[in-house]
Parts: sequence; C-alpha cells; structure tokens
Amino acid sequence: MKNFNQLFGVRARLVTLGLAAGVVALPALAQAASVEVGGQVRYRGEADIRDFNPDTGTDVVNSQRARLSVKVDNEQYHGFVQVQDARVWGEETDTLSDASADSLDMHQAFLKVDDVLDTGVGVQVGRQEINFADERLVGAVDWTQNARSLDGIVLSRAFGDQG
Repeated sequence: MKNFNQLFGVRARLVTLGLAAGVVALPALAQAASVEVGGQVRYRGEADIRDFNPDTGTDVVNSQRARLSVKVDNEQYHGFVQVQDARVWGEETDTLSDASADSLDMHQAFLKVDDVLDTGVGVQVGRQEINFADERLVGAVDWTQNARSLDGIVLSRAFGDQG
C-alpha cells in the first residue's frame, strides 16, 4: 500500500505540473500559428504456426489500430493530443454497451515549451513516446498494434552554436 501511495503521489504531482503548464501556455496556444488534425488506420493480419505439433491448427488473428490526433503549434508552445483504439477483431462483443472502452486509450497528450522563462531550457510534460537506445529497453515500440507511451517530463537544453 505504501508503494501505491508513493506512486499515486508522484502521478498526482506530474498531473498538477502538467495542468499548471497548460494554464500558463493557454493564452499562447489560443493564438496558435497552426492547428493540424491527423489520423491513422492500420490493419494487421497474422498467422501463427509456431507449434511443432502437426495436429494443432494455425492461429489466425486480425487486428487494427486507429489513431486520431490534434497538434497545435505556435512559436514557442506546442500541444499534442492523440487517442488510440487498438483491438483484435471479434474480441469485443458489444461496443454499444461497453462502458469501460477497454481498447480506447489516450496514447499521447503533452505540452511542450521551447524556452521556459528565457532560460534556454525546454520542457515537455505529459504522456509521450520516449525512445532511448534504439528502443531496446525504453521505447514506443510502434511496430506493435498498441504501442507504448510514458507519463513524464523531458527537459532539454541546446549547447553550442545553433546557427
């Protein structure tokens, strides 16, 4: 229970920080230079015959991933929201009465500020795809149908001549 409370406390702080950053950036985002709406639908059919027993049949799976995103940019502030629905066809019996919406998820929702208070430090707060070391340990693994995103803060600082 102690670990749950610690984890909940960290998440609550991250959400509060994200909301505070959003409130600070709202006036700038309201005067956005560009708004981009995007989407993706990806179908994947798979046949799995990894069993060495000839009496076992082939597992055939049809799945899909659909994404809808909105990106808002201005000179220094950027916002991005992306919902994702990933499902295996035939697994969800009744979408009309499925209140839990198990397959629909907020894949990414973050706010990015390029230069916080003219310090040269950029910050990106929220749920985002993060890739390190060719995604071997930490990454979005976008080749899977449901992919991965992480809640967090990314700080950045440019050094040297940027010209």
